Amino acid sequence: MLVRAILAMARSQNLRSLAEGVENEEQARFLIDEGCDEIQGFLVGAPLAPAEFARFLERDKAENDFDAQPESEPDPSPTG
Repeated sequence: MLVRAILAMARSQNLRSLAEGVENEEQARFLIDEGCDEIQGFLVGAPLAPAEFARFLERDKAENDFDAQPESEPDPSPTG
């Protein structure tokens, strides 16, 4: 019940939601079904030691184009 209320509050304020500590598929499915935008936790990836994290970032940087322009945000004005 509390998670649903928090997600509803986020939606009502046009905020994105992130759930931390997601450990299993059941939790992930519930959060996705309830409209949670992002999840993190052991289900997605275990914590990494600093050296491992540095290697992860280097691999990710090599695999992705970080020069791409970010997506533009929608105009929040009433006329936008």
